[in-house]
Amino acid sequence: MGAVYEAEQRPLGRRVAVKILQVPPNSGDSDAFQRRFFLEAATLAKLDHPNTVTLFDYGQTKDHIFYLVMEYIDGPALSKVLKQDQGTLEPIRVLTLMTQVTDALENAHRAGVVHRDLKPGNLLVTHDSSGKELLKVVDFGLVKLTESDQAITVTGMIMGSPHCMAPEQVHGEEVDHRVDVYAIGVLLYRCLSGQYPFHGSTTTATMIAHIHQEIPSLAKAAPDLELPGGQEQVVRRCLAKKPSERFQTMTELGSALRTCMQVPADQFTAVVEPTPSELSPPPKRPWIPIALLTAMTAIAGLSYGLSRPDPLPQPDPTATPAPALATVSLVSSPSGATVLLDGQRMGTTPLLIDLQPGSAQFELRLSGHDALTVRKELMAGQSVKLDLSLAKTIQAKTSKPVLTGTSKTRPVTQVKETEKTDSAATQTGPSADRAARPVTADPSSTTQDNAPAGYKSNPFD
Repeated sequence: MGAVYEAEQRPLGRRVAVKILQVPPNSGDSDAFQRRFFLEAATLAKLDHPNTVTLFDYGQTKDHIFYLVMEYIDGPALSKVLKQDQGTLEPIRVLTLMTQVTDALENAHRAGVVHRDLKPGNLLVTHDSSGKELLKVVDFGLVKLTESDQAITVTGMIMGSPHCMAPEQVHGEEVDHRVDVYAIGVLLYRCLSGQYPFHGSTTTATMIAHIHQEIPSLAKAAPDLELPGGQEQVVRRCLAKKPSERFQTMTELGSALRTCMQVPADQFTAVVEPTPSELSPPPKRPWIPIALLTAMTAIAGLSYGLSRPDPLPQPDPTATPAPALATVSLVSSPSGATVLLDGQRMGTTPLLIDLQPGSAQFELRLSGHDALTVRKELMAGQSVKLDLSLAKTIQAKTSKPVLTGTSKTRPVTQVKETEKTDSAATQTGPSADRAARPVTADPSSTTQDNAPAGYKSNPFD
């Protein structure tokens, strides 16, 4: 789908990275691809920050090849740096790099842009003129403009990289800038411990872990780790399940990280297991009507009890206990299907819900696939897993629409016929129409099977 080349912009003689994209052969909507491309280009063009890659030019050729001409970054991705350094970085180095990420994202958020795909592979590490490490945020291909009239979304589409996705992204819900705060929490945990906080045997398992598993302590992942006081609390707050419990702005997060940087190295302390008060409450399952009804009943009963003279009312032993619910796990192939229960939208697959016992009719809908309806009798206390396959919709072949587009009037960018360096960028795909060698992807970095529909095929790092 895409390739990145080292090139020279003539007549300026400027060293650049050229990202070339073509409409995927299996894409059912080439117009949507064209809109997403120009969205990415327009987004990059409006960002101006030392820690964000600079876009010089973009456009579309006569043979429908899209291109971006970007600042060439002479340095590796953070994912490669981690591999070279045995998987972890020194705490002070982590703080130095992550504060640069918060600075770049603070600038992007002020411009109304949410990145949504922060991960080690999208952070390039180079050096400034004084020799200090300089981090650059790249690949805004999954950006979301916060202005509603410019957002391009697809119902049921899950966008992001499984290891770094916030719970609300996994649910396929509307997201805001706080998903980037969550991703920085993942990056902090990964750089300090050498492990991701949430990992499963499959893509789906990893995504569900963000929702249901408690935040693991750094003491378990890296028992010998020593940190400035308060740094693990910063990580845990970033990884809060609820967006309202995270840092609310990048400015706030950056300030907390800089406070940790002020602690001398000889005052670092060993990580310890968090106290019960520091642990996040157990994650809740997706909202369903019966859960809301139960909560309302409990609140009403509590209010009544508090109004009585006796401050500790005893429960009525003759009261009828609430009926046990049935737990249903819905998984579809491909994932990302919208789930309707008796006509009411419940969420997207993979989905875990609690339901009243009785007959339940599920309908799964996914663009480009036939709708599937399943009826299931549910029993109290029962756990049911429905693993369903969706058949592709057979459509009559039609002629492809002719794409049109314009290129900004700027100096012509030409690709040098020289060998590419590994540090040009981290994108992969088909070759361009000039004689340059494209960046090749690491075969081991492809996503796992059962990835959600619409999920961008990026390596976890």
